[in-house]
Amino acid sequence: METVIIILKVEAGKGRDYLVWALSPDMGRLVFVFKRSKDFYEPGLFRVMKVRLEKQLNKTTLQLDENSLYKGEVIEIIHNYDHLSESYENFNKACELSQTILKITSQNHACPLAFKTVLQAMEDFLNDGDYLAWRVCLFINFLKDFGGLPELSHFAPLQQQFLIRLEESADSRKSLPKISKQKWLEFEFWALQLLDESGVRVNI
Repeated sequence: METVIIILKVEAGKGRDYLVWALSPDMGRLVFVFKRSKDFYEPGLFRVMKVRLEKQLNKTTLQLDENSLYKGEVIEIIHNYDHLSESYENFNKACELSQTILKITSQNHACPLAFKTVLQAMEDFLNDGDYLAWRVCLFINFLKDFGGLPELSHFAPLQQQFLIRLEESADSRKSLPKISKQKWLEFEFWALQLLDESGVRVNI
């Protein structure tokens, strides 16, 4: 199968292999083994790639092992955020957001809006974007993907506008709302409550 991913975490595996954690809009959180070859694309952090994934064969049964990790092969690099490494502060924001994504997402659960949110956050971090604002945006848009966000009719008009704007920030690349840090903290607390009610626990 083929999918698009953004790489969120990379560790050295056995031999010359990498162990890669990534987010896919149609497959959710992924963990796969990337085998190096002479023609390989190195799976650097925060690179957006089209990959081919397949389950490995069980050496005993010679059947596909559904409990094994995927083996990944890079088809092409679509985009990268390598310049984030030029600023410790912005690189750290990207790493923190990646850890949050890995905590709240799950395998085989599509999250197209959360995926778009991550891409826009990375883009904004290149320009010293606000981590807290994008963290809240991620929580809300993930809840929308997850089905844990109440219908807009349950909210006051101003709250509806705010929630719509967060979706548009990811989906239509509109700027995030200009509100105080205190307001973002209040929205973060509210989003964490909704996540908790949906069975998703996040450490602050």
